[in-house]
Amino acid sequence: MQTDKQNTQAITYHERVLPSIGSFLPVLLVAPTLWLMLLPIAPMVGIFSGLVISVIICIFMIVNSPLIEIREGLLLVNKANISLDIIGDAVTIDKKSAFAERGPNLDSRAFLAIQASAPTMVKIRIIDPADPTPYLLVSSRHPDELISALAK
Repeated sequence: MQTDKQNTQAITYHERVLPSIGSFLPVLLVAPTLWLMLLPIAPMVGIFSGLVISVIICIFMIVNSPLIEIREGLLLVNKANISLDIIGDAVTIDKKSAFAERGPNLDSRAFLAIQASAPTMVKIRIIDPADPTPYLLVSSRHPDELISALAK
């Protein structure tokens, strides 16, 4: 059994692409909305339920943010595990091109791990002829570091 120290030494790249602070601003409207809805019936229940639901939404936003790791010859993106041997070239998609890559230029077979508030993405080609997935499109706040870690 490996210890945590041995497990973290095997990780060559780790990034959790968290939502930006601006992504949490709409969640602030949940508590006052529920309070106003329940004001005629039970104002304290509205405040309490609004705060609880706001916290739950924030937790879900953080837990469901994309996780990217490279360890022991594998690229792990959320629940996908891909051997580094079948990965081709990786390119940075800047903020200007990101909309087109997520929309008109998107291949429907591509694997997506997107955080809408992250400005840049990395497009990682899959060179395995048996794999129907042509590429991975992954949001990253540090695309150059991810690409250099993939090249090692």
